[in-house]
Amino acid sequence: MLTTRLAPMIPADIDFVIEHLWERGEAEAEKFGMTDKNEIGRYLHSLPREFAWTIWHGFSPLAVLIASRTDDGVYHTSFIATNEFPKAGLAATRILNRLFKQVMAAHPDKKFELWSASDHPSADKWFEVTGWKYSRPEGLFRVYESCSKNFVATSA
Repeated sequence: MLTTRLAPMIPADIDFVIEHLWERGEAEAEKFGMTDKNEIGRYLHSLPREFAWTIWHGFSPLAVLIASRTDDGVYHTSFIATNEFPKAGLAATRILNRLFKQVMAAHPDKKFELWSASDHPSADKWFEVTGWKYSRPEGLFRVYESCSKNFVATSA
């Protein structure tokens, strides 16, 4: 049985996930104006990485999560996953739920946003399970707030 675990992210993890990108992530990136995998990779590599993790499944990266501070002091999150994500989705979801709770408890002075363009019917439920609740629409995107009062997540 393969184990699923969290580790600090390194740049090679982005490259692996991009090479094996899940079609849902690719479709969502297009809504952000990124039309090919190289463009997605360049964007992710350009982000400051004060908070950056990789979810591993077995011996390979499964997904990367980066939270980058914007000019207005808000941390925007970027999450991409490989096409193997559905196979380990439950374990990864549990890891993300614990991670978000820990980060929010450790950094009550920081505000996080996650912009989501996902049109998948179960997206709202998944974000709720990982610690966010739907707040409002924002153009093509959906905004989610953290279940912790100190954080706001905007998810695409």
